[in-house]
Amino acid sequence: MGLPNVLGLPECTMLANGFRLTFPNLAEPPLITVAFVEPGVLIGRANLRLTPSLFSPQYEIEPLGEGGRIVVGDETICLEIQRDQDSTVFALSRSLSSGAVRPSPVLKAFADIDPETVLERHASRWSKLEESKALTEDRGMLLRSIEMLVYHLRLSPSGTTRWSSFDVGHQSAMHPHHIFPLVTAWAHIDTEIARDLLSTFLAGYGEEELAENVRHIQWDPSVVPLPMVCQATRILADESSAEEEILSHCLPALCRYLQRVLNVVDKDGTGLPAWPNAGSAWIPNTYEAGLTSVDLVAMLLGELNLLIGWIQGDPGRDLDSSYFVEARDRLRQTLHGTLWNSSEKRFLG
Repeated sequence: MGLPNVLGLPECTMLANGFRLTFPNLAEPPLITVAFVEPGVLIGRANLRLTPSLFSPQYEIEPLGEGGRIVVGDETICLEIQRDQDSTVFALSRSLSSGAVRPSPVLKAFADIDPETVLERHASRWSKLEESKALTEDRGMLLRSIEMLVYHLRLSPSGTTRWSSFDVGHQSAMHPHHIFPLVTAWAHIDTEIARDLLSTFLAGYGEEELAENVRHIQWDPSVVPLPMVCQATRILADESSAEEEILSHCLPALCRYLQRVLNVVDKDGTGLPAWPNAGSAWIPNTYEAGLTSVDLVAMLLGELNLLIGWIQGDPGRDLDSSYFVEARDRLRQTLHGTLWNSSEKRFLG
């Protein structure tokens, strides 16, 4: 993609997830703002004099309105252009027919996303972090880690669902084990994104049928999420200024999630839970079929204690805690009566 070559050398302002170009040698400096909304997709807005164009010295460019398209094997590169009264809006996208293909037109899919807003939102994160004591040491590592988190974010075509891909090659994949570290990390960076990730997970797990807005995301049905989602919700609620709103919104879904986990790891209700497979286990290489491990019992108790406290703390929520209280009592008996070796003062396994 290129710009008219009569404008001279621009000045560039690099921001967290995009850039701005200005041309100070012109009487009225045009401005172009570009934001990377996800890997393979950038959107931009420019002064009418700065209409971008697609070029290639090697491949044929197919007309696409005022933009163009290049198709090479299973790879497609598209530049879409749309003009409004005082600016040019454009989208540049790359998709693979063998992977998750971005629906066309991209510009329509991201019509409600303003690149300037995207950049300002990212820039505000750095301002917040500048005030954090965490930046006094290992600043570079922290910023690179945040950029990696940004890089793995995905947005649904409708713009209503956000998730984090664990495999760059499979843009629609989401791993349930990653919910706790992802929500915890984003809660300290951008609570809105943390809420989106949590909501996406809860809409995709704990339901017999996936919600309409998450059916495009790949899930491994054999993997049970680490039972630490209530812990992640607590951290998000603590970091957010809308704690009550988060709990009211998430609590019914959290009940369904935890009930589903218990039905898998302790389907007979004995209070002796076991990881269903190595892929679900916290430490996969220690997995043993039917083994009741301290780590799983402890995680479940942590989740149950939080969930019961939230339900009983506000009777107006109209949720029944009895199922979870009974499960907690059975797990406490397992922890203190079965897994605790009183003579050696340590837990077994």
